[in-house]
Amino acid sequence: MEPRLQEAVELYEEIGFDVLLEPLPTEEELKGAGCEENGCTACFDVDRERYKIIYTRAKEDQES
Repeated sequence: MEPRLQEAVELYEEIGFDVLLEPLPTEEELKGAGCEENGCTACFDVDRERYKIIYTRAKEDQES
């Protein structure tokens, strides 16, 4: 995992968030979703495994 990505994950976890990392959508998935390619993903195409989407949510209170 990229060092900056790891830092972001650790920071979100430290402040009480659940964290989920997902891979970037493929070019086919982007086109299927109606996204227009405008060059903004050029660096992603070189090394897609290097980049992830970070989803966060507040942790649910587990005491019930």
